[in-house]
Amino acid sequence: VPGTLRMDQAAERQYITNLITSGSSEASHVPMMTSVTAQAEAVTEQTDTTAADKEAIADKTASIIKSASELAALERAEIEKAAIAAAKEAIEKAAEANRLAENSAIVASIPDHTYIDVDITAQKLTYYINGGATLVSDIVTGNTSRHNDTPQGLYSIYGKQRNRTLKGDNYESFVNYWMPFIGNYGLHDATWRSAFGGTIYQKSGSHGCVNLPKSMAAILYDTAPVGTPVFVHQ
Repeated sequence: VPGTLRMDQAAERQYITNLITSGSSEASHVPMMTSVTAQAEAVTEQTDTTAADKEAIADKTASIIKSASELAALERAEIEKAAIAAAKEAIEKAAEANRLAENSAIVASIPDHTYIDVDITAQKLTYYINGGATLVSDIVTGNTSRHNDTPQGLYSIYGKQRNRTLKGDNYESFVNYWMPFIGNYGLHDATWRSAFGGTIYQKSGSHGCVNLPKSMAAILYDTAPVGTPVFVHQ
């Protein structure tokens, strides 16, 4: 039409798209304002945009579902982990309670409550006479990292000897006070050590005997007669 200012095709399509989307009454006059080709292109563009939006929404929904599933799986794993830890703790507590009960029963069975108590966990030796602690000393028991554990159980001193050389595989050790309680395992001084107690036994423990400072071994040797019970435990 002479004298009429026309929009380019892109502007026409955008204008028509806006009218269609808004539902304006002017949309009914679109054929009067532009060509049929422009209308078709605008409708196609609107349709394509809607499809793209739907695809984006679908992708986002799938991503949310995936994230929710992963979170749920993680939560289940954490719950299972906590349940396993709780069960393990309960088992350990029950085992500890049983161990303490067994230890108490053994101690109760010892006549006159006179015995030598060797606590591997605490790395302590206590000599009880009539239930009273008369000697307490730090010790070093068998090297657990080399599986040279001191045997646990209720035994008794079956002999005494002064100035003896203890011999074993690849070692010879002179001791001033030797008090065996089962086989070749016994209580004795260890003058080659500068420290006792703590966690020394775990990596630098004995070959299985109970090592004491020389002064403590001397007292024990003089006061604990042959036949004195020796209770070794954790």
